[in-house]
Amino acid sequence: MNIRIVTAWATLALAGAACAQDRAVPAETKGFGQDRLEVVDLAKDFAGFEGRQLRLRRLTVAPGGVAAHHQHAGRPSITYVVSGEIVDHRDGEAPRKVKAGQSFLEPSSLGHWIENAGTEPALLVAVDVFLKP
Repeated sequence: MNIRIVTAWATLALAGAACAQDRAVPAETKGFGQDRLEVVDLAKDFAGFEGRQLRLRRLTVAPGGVAAHHQHAGRPSITYVVSGEIVDHRDGEAPRKVKAGQSFLEPSSLGHWIENAGTEPALLVAVDVFLKP
């Protein structure tokens, strides 16, 4: 293969990867609210779960709102979109829209951020296992 062809191909591949990360990763959360609905101390029922809670939370993301980049290390979660839609920006992956009626997993290996790129507020319900501070 010609070195120019290889160089051109590599440049296009890098440009495509840059386009997949269509926005700068936000460092600050805005237009995002959360309410703890229920909390269960898992240590009361399960040996080895000391300090762990099972939480149920209601999350709201205003149009243009974001939950800044964060990690889920030690805090796996399942989130259900009740209304509206969000865009989930996972490390190393293309952004993915998640609409009302859909859910998404947030394993403990995940680093990501979410945004509401729509025109209506997004309402989500999240269940996670959380390590008490």
